[in-house]
Amino acid sequence: MSRKLKQTFLIVLFVVFSIPVFAQVTGDYRSKATGNWGSASTWQIYNGIAWVNATSYPGQNSNVGTVTIGSGNTVTLNVNITSYTIEKLIIGNESGADDTLSLPNNGDFYVNIMLIAVQSDGVLTWVQNADLHLPSDAIIYNNGGHIDTDKGCTSSQRIYLGTREFSSCKGNGSFEFSFDEIEGALPPPSSNGDITECAENPIQTLTASATPPSRAHVVWYTATSGGSPVSPTLNTVGNVTYYGESVDNSDSSRRSLFRTAVKLTILPRPTISVSSPPTCVFRLFSPTTYQLEVTVSTGTVTSTAGTVTNTSGNVWAITNVPSGTNIVVTVTGANGCTNQLPVTAPNCACPVVNSPTSGGNKSYCTGDAVPTITASVGFGETVDW
Repeated sequence: MSRKLKQTFLIVLFVVFSIPVFAQVTGDYRSKATGNWGSASTWQIYNGIAWVNATSYPGQNSNVGTVTIGSGNTVTLNVNITSYTIEKLIIGNESGADDTLSLPNNGDFYVNIMLIAVQSDGVLTWVQNADLHLPSDAIIYNNGGHIDTDKGCTSSQRIYLGTREFSSCKGNGSFEFSFDEIEGALPPPSSNGDITECAENPIQTLTASATPPSRAHVVWYTATSGGSPVSPTLNTVGNVTYYGESVDNSDSSRRSLFRTAVKLTILPRPTISVSSPPTCVFRLFSPTTYQLEVTVSTGTVTSTAGTVTNTSGNVWAITNVPSGTNIVVTVTGANGCTNQLPVTAPNCACPVVNSPTSGGNKSYCTGDAVPTITASVGFGETVDW
């Protein structure tokens, strides 16, 4: 593709596609000058408050969230990055000047970069012949920039994803795509996030979602490549991962080369039931309380009042609940899901007890047998003398 044609094509891309915004976090890098990747003087690092001069290059000593090449700088990749991982490399900061990552001639460069995005003012270029080796699950896409070579386009300018022969400049032989095909493809959709919920009754339905580029829509699959479109839902306990692909609204053959994964999970809730009903506990010189037992499928039990004790296995006793106090007993599973059981306090009020009826007074003389005295009480009552 000629440079002039590319520029025209890129203007269209810039208008059509939304540009992702990456907010800096502590440890992110950005270029400050043209130079080699392996030189700390090429970079600034964000310390959580401000950008300061770096003392090491990205990926030299630690994992990195985001690296941005901007401000019209050209960074030459002259090192391998295999000990640490860079999550995102953003080529282009939307300032207008060309921001470039350049691969020198005759090199094999192995870099643990999980995502490379070439923005509208970004350039990913090969000086001549070189191989760029990314992890097998890495993503590289164009968001309005250039992916090309400074010299003649040959099959010796290549991109590998693990052992996968992903792209060469010409796309010849076993390589899947040319650089022009990467340029022309849509960016993958942006995930709206994995969804994890505890099961409801009745069970709910979760739906995966992602945001496509402007003037495109998302088609969902159950695999990273191939397969037939599906509805990205889950309505049973368990989990499933769907993969969203960007598709141009006007040309269904124009798609993203990568799919975005979204995982849906419905977690099981623990069960809880009363295994011994609430009973009153009367004490002579202490306030009346009540107690009960519950059985759960799994998890830990708490109560809004009383003392909770795990008596054995999944059986829990709730004791010393003040008389007249309704409680809520909660079981919490290891997955964080809960289930609640409201308990109504039993009636522990003492019934009105009538005085016993006397059987009559008795008298006797000294030396006589002591007569028996009696009193009568209601049904279920006894007389204490």
